[in-house]
Amino acid sequence: MGQQWSADGYYWWDGTAWRQASADHRQYFDGSAWRMVPAPPPAPVYSPPPGQPGQPMPAQPGAMQPPPGMPGALPVAAVGSTLGYQFGGAAAISMVFGLISIIVPIAANFYFPILPIFGFINAIRAIQRGRLAGGIVGIVLNLLGGLVSLLASGLIH
Repeated sequence: MGQQWSADGYYWWDGTAWRQASADHRQYFDGSAWRMVPAPPPAPVYSPPPGQPGQPMPAQPGAMQPPPGMPGALPVAAVGSTLGYQFGGAAAISMVFGLISIIVPIAANFYFPILPIFGFINAIRAIQRGRLAGGIVGIVLNLLGGLVSLLASGLIH
């Protein structure tokens, strides 16, 4: 008498309990006889893409090509280090808030108690986004603006 196998061929009865069959001993019943479960196909072998390492991939047919003679984009480091980038965005907003909170109390009998706080927050955002120079200038202007606002309010003499 042979071993008793489950209908799916993954388990066999040892007389007291069902045991899981190893991968090379699994069987299934095809209606007339027990057959071995075929082995899965081997995993594909990795092959590197065509071309040499470090060389650009060839363009796909129909892909957009830049016009001849057009220079490529600037590297990221070059874009992030330009002066216009450093003093734009959140840094510019911070510097404007700082200047307003310094100039308005001196030129008029009016002050903005919360504007230096918003400017300081924007300066921190500018530094977090890579605009270090503009963020530092914004922090300094907003600290001075906060001092001028405290002086204009009469809290500091």
